[in-house]
Amino acid sequence: VGAFACGSLADEFGRKRVHFATIFIHALLNLGAGLSTSWMVFAVFRFFIGATIGGYLVVHVPYILEFVSPRWRVIPASLPFAAIGASLLPFAAWLLP
Repeated sequence: VGAFACGSLADEFGRKRVHFATIFIHALLNLGAGLSTSWMVFAVFRFFIGATIGGYLVVHVPYILEFVSPRWRVIPASLPFAAIGASLLPFAAWLLP
């Protein structure tokens, strides 16, 4: 849901605006989910949190790649940074007491 909506919005209003709007809306929705008083309200918040995550991911990668020169753009676009970070986090926790 968020990917379709934010992809179109990014084309119309620009990636920067939609990128920061999804971050802001995501923060507000997480605050609302944390303060929810029933599981139904929590579930509704979680649905919209998922939609903002989908929108963020669709807009984030092309927005960040705009700052890399076209000659080198293929390299950061093809590297699995999220998987590398998810793998290094447990390793760092294992190293620290």
